[in-house]
Amino acid sequence: MLNLLAVLAKAAQNVELAEGETRKVFGHLHIIFRDWNFVNTSAAEVHDTLFKKEKGVSKEISNRNLARLELVEAFDSINIWLFPLPVSSTAQLSEKIRFEQLQPSFQSKLRDFRTRVSEQLQDPMLFNQQPLTGHTLAEMMPLFAESLNDNRILPDLVSTQVFIQRIRQKLVEMVRGTLNSMHTYPTDVQDECRGSLETFVEREIELMAKTNNENILKHFQSMADNANDTIRGQLQQLEGKLPLPPIDLAKKCDSIVHEAVASLQKCPKTTSSNYESEIRRLEQQGGVLKERVQHLNERAIRQRSTKLLSQLTASKSELKTKGNIWLDKRIAAKTPFTISMLEGELLRLHSSFEFATPNPELDEVDFEQEMQEFHAQLLEDLHRQYTLHIRHVVLQYIAAAKAKLDNEMQVIVLPQPEAQLHNRILESKERVVLEIAGEMQGWSFPQEEMIHFGNTVGEYTRQLEETYKKQNKLASQNAASREAAAQYQKAKDELAKQLHTMIIQSIPTSDETMNQIYESAVLNTCKKLSEGNQIKHAQMLQSLQADVATMMDQLRAINKKEIENNALMNAAENERQKLEQLTNQVQKTNELATQREKEMQSKLQEKEQKSKRLMNELTSQTEKTEAMERQLKEWQQKSTELAVEKKRNEAEAFQMASKERQATKKLVEERAQKERQLQVQMQAIQRQLEEQQHLLKVKEKEAKAAEIAEEKTRRLAQEKDQALKMAQDERTLRDQLSQDVSIQQAKVAQLESKISTLMRQKSIEAQQLEGTLSNEQRKTQRLELELKRMQDKARELDEEKELWRRQVMDMEQTKQAMSHRVAEESARRAVAEDAAQQVRF
Repeated sequence: MLNLLAVLAKAAQNVELAEGETRKVFGHLHIIFRDWNFVNTSAAEVHDTLFKKEKGVSKEISNRNLARLELVEAFDSINIWLFPLPVSSTAQLSEKIRFEQLQPSFQSKLRDFRTRVSEQLQDPMLFNQQPLTGHTLAEMMPLFAESLNDNRILPDLVSTQVFIQRIRQKLVEMVRGTLNSMHTYPTDVQDECRGSLETFVEREIELMAKTNNENILKHFQSMADNANDTIRGQLQQLEGKLPLPPIDLAKKCDSIVHEAVASLQKCPKTTSSNYESEIRRLEQQGGVLKERVQHLNERAIRQRSTKLLSQLTASKSELKTKGNIWLDKRIAAKTPFTISMLEGELLRLHSSFEFATPNPELDEVDFEQEMQEFHAQLLEDLHRQYTLHIRHVVLQYIAAAKAKLDNEMQVIVLPQPEAQLHNRILESKERVVLEIAGEMQGWSFPQEEMIHFGNTVGEYTRQLEETYKKQNKLASQNAASREAAAQYQKAKDELAKQLHTMIIQSIPTSDETMNQIYESAVLNTCKKLSEGNQIKHAQMLQSLQADVATMMDQLRAINKKEIENNALMNAAENERQKLEQLTNQVQKTNELATQREKEMQSKLQEKEQKSKRLMNELTSQTEKTEAMERQLKEWQQKSTELAVEKKRNEAEAFQMASKERQATKKLVEERAQKERQLQVQMQAIQRQLEEQQHLLKVKEKEAKAAEIAEEKTRRLAQEKDQALKMAQDERTLRDQLSQDVSIQQAKVAQLESKISTLMRQKSIEAQQLEGTLSNEQRKTQRLELELKRMQDKARELDEEKELWRRQVMDMEQTKQAMSHRVAEESARRAVAEDAAQQVRF
């Protein structure tokens, strides 16, 4: 361990800091020991073992102490972490493990590790006087990887089938080379070696294939996790960009899922399993996330449309209110203003409203077009109101012009020459028209109103001229005529007064009633003046009709105006009744809203009680889950104790097996040594037999030598029988040792079977406990989902309550607008009544 860390110290010596920098070369060093199962050891003890200075003067001790010093100087801090086993059963390590399935001690250690790393990451790491950020690392790491991967230092991950072919080819070549080097050995030895090597090759290929499968599966799992994180991250980024057009959103989601799945399909294949289920699961998960994003997008689109519609409605109401207020202020101020000023003010109010950027793909309504149409409609309504006001103003100016002409006529002294009288009347008319025209500056009078004003003033001037011409003729007659004229004038004045009194009292009335009153009064006055003279009666009747015609026209105009005023008052009364009906409807709506709000409050209270009940059930379920977790921890502790016992039994079995193997090996070596000794003796005996045969051939004629040779041959045969007997004894001993070895192997196999059975039972119990825990976790998740659903329902009820509150506010605003409208109508009615009074008097 220290030698490996010394490589980092050597690397630190090759790093040169910038001028003026006093920091350490490297940051914080974390040394992690996995699956730490030593009892009564701490991280501080391990740290002291690795980095505490040793005592001694040897070269190895000096080198280690120097490496320790260089490591301490190279890093800001050195941290030792002793991680226990992540799970109780090693069989779970081949599967994907969630954080909740880890042992509590491993979870605690992992949390401490994360906390320490987070604290250390608060201060940025500087590289070339710049903070070492994720963007910088993203640019640096490909360069480092490219430099490390030159000349294919790191092998590529390939499919297991190709990997087996490559390994088999290399191992077969190695076996062939080994067998070729053993061609001098006996055939049975070569066959035995060939079988052993082939078995070894197959076993190694199987193990390496399994390892490659595990690596591929780990790589695929990492790719699947990355693909899942990529899909979630990119879809979360899309959530931040909502709302989006549904078609574009669907295309983007499909593209994200397709890219993630395509990267998984390029992963090398294994011989144990395929990835179709994982890919389908990822696609299904991507489909679920896509549906969630689409749902959020639809809700965002609805919220956008609702917001824009409410903004549009508020803008319309505000534009209409401000436009009417401006027009009413101008009318109430009785100051001149033009249509252009009205249009400019309305355009200014319209341009003061700000709307979000329109998006035809998201917005169902063209808000700008709607606003333009409402602007045109409102402008038309305001034009209509302005036109009505202009007509009223023109009538006021006509009345003022007539009054001024009457004042001008009153200063004329009769009798005068007819031409002089005509010029004087025209001068008075021009002077009055010029004066009224000056007062009419600043208004936008329609042409027909101006024509009406001119025609009315001209007609009234002609009537005055005719009247004064007649008066001038009368004034030119003699005293009798003057007396008759005075009598006529008195009768005419009385007639005018009588007509004015009778008609004013009956106003408003029909034209037929006015004509009847007029004809009756004129005939009575003619009877008084004519004194029974038919000719004089006709003349008086014609004169009175001519003299009273102007007044009758005025009275008819007043009667017409009163009829119009009555119509307006009736319309105002109808509007008032409608307003009262609307007020009653608003009150009923308020009562319904109040009743609805009470119902909603009662429903909310019921939901809150139900939520409290569910929370109590969730608390009880949590307590049950905690009890199950405690029971599971106890079972896990028992499983750990059983695992320790298993390891101890395995160690004892291994020691017994090693002892048996050593004894067997020793017996085999002794047997082999004895066999070698027997072979040496047999070779010596064979050489002696050859020598004796040679002697027999040389001395075959010597009998004594033959007898001696026979004696020696007999003795050698005895020795050979004895050697054969010894070989038979050795063979028997070897068979007995083989039987002992078989018995010992059977015992070891029985012990291993017993241990494996016990482990299977414990694993089954652990799986049952995990199943129980998973069921409790599923129950807890269901309760959490139910609680979340209830919270969503409560949130929906709050939103519905807020909607009702907004509706009530809108109704209040409508009520205020109607009250304002009634006030406006009342003001207009008062103005109309004032105008009627002015015209009447």
